Amino acid sequence: MKNLLSALFLILFCQHVFSVGASITHISPTSGDTVGGYSLLILTDTALISPSVTVGGQNCQINSSNSNSIACTVPSGVGTVDVLVTSDAFVMPSVTFKYNAPTITSVDPSTLNRAGGDSVQISGVNFGEIVGTVTINGNACTNITTYTDSMITCTAPAASTGSTSSITVTQAGGFEGNLTNVISYEACESGSFESNGICQECPEGTFQDLDGQTQCKPCLAGTYANTTGAKSCNLCEHGRFQNQIGQNVCFTCPQGKFQDELGQTKCKNCLAGSFSSEEEATSCTACPKGKFQDQIGRNSCNDCDPGHFQSLEGQASCQACSVGTFSSGPGAQNCESCVVGRFQNLPGQTSCMACQPGSFSNFPGAMNCTSCPAGSFQDQVGSIECLTCPDGSTQPASGQSECHGGNVCDALFGLSKSGFESGLVPVVQ
Repeated sequence: MKNLLSALFLILFCQHVFSVGASITHISPTSGDTVGGYSLLILTDTALISPSVTVGGQNCQINSSNSNSIACTVPSGVGTVDVLVTSDAFVMPSVTFKYNAPTITSVDPSTLNRAGGDSVQISGVNFGEIVGTVTINGNACTNITTYTDSMITCTAPAASTGSTSSITVTQAGGFEGNLTNVISYEACESGSFESNGICQECPEGTFQDLDGQTQCKPCLAGTYANTTGAKSCNLCEHGRFQNQIGQNVCFTCPQGKFQDELGQTKCKNCLAGSFSSEEEATSCTACPKGKFQDQIGRNSCNDCDPGHFQSLEGQASCQACSVGTFSSGPGAQNCESCVVGRFQNLPGQTSCMACQPGSFSNFPGAMNCTSCPAGSFQDQVGSIECLTCPDGSTQPASGQSECHGGNVCDALFGLSKSGFESGLVPVVQ
């Protein structure tokens, strides 16, 4: 019995001494693809008893082994991991194995909307089967819907700067791979500009007619843009103008001015003889008959003064009534002729004068009155004729208001002056 116990002690002591010195001396390969499935050869300095192997904590399926070597199938994984060999319940000190870093081979599509939101498919190897991260120019590609060792699908972020960007895949184990300048963000469309990588609409008063620009252009004088995102500016309409650049509205032409052309920087003055009484006029109105305007840029016309007239439209002055005519009030379109029995010997007058006793006027528009001839008379104002002196009277002078000697004749014939005045005969001229 004593000999049996001694033998058992020696066996256990020897095994302990043997186990304490056991270690892994070599592994091949020391790195590999994250997908796994390839053989790992492990050499030890000690005979192996019922060995097992883990790589990164996962079982490495043993395919073959002998006294100091093992061949097992590497599981999938990422990063730098420990390789552990257990022999006869003793775990040997670990050695490290590195899974390869990601390699990106292609990105589809390679041109993205600057606002983000496009679905991006990234192809390559060694992404790992544990979900990692994807960034484009440092910004996260979100909403990862597919993540395999060779393909990732995610939603692209908005552009942050520049027109081209790099893409980076980072494994869950920390290793990363990137592809530079593989992605191009679409150029900002006309009507917008790029600011810090983002397309922004051109503000009111500006425009951009080209793609891919970093600033907008101000609308020229005579034009305007009253909406954001303009690709061109509008011409100022008829009756309007704009004399500054970068404006979102045109101004209306004031009274007395007009504009009959598009895209103008100022309004035109109404010419003499015309006016505009409303704003935003596209033309001026000719002064009506009886009125005039002798200045430019006016909103009304003036009445012709009494004694003057204007028979035409669009005139800059009025005309004086000619001799023999008159106009009594303002705004006359024509002058009136003096009636019979009246006259006017001066131009530009407001009335006619009555013929005085001893004279007459028997046609309209007389410039003066006619004196009663010798042998006749007229004792009334504004007469249209003269009367012959009655029988028994005489008037050797012209232009007289009475005849001489009529009472003597009257007495001789037994007639009074009043009795024969009704029978006086007009003098025919």
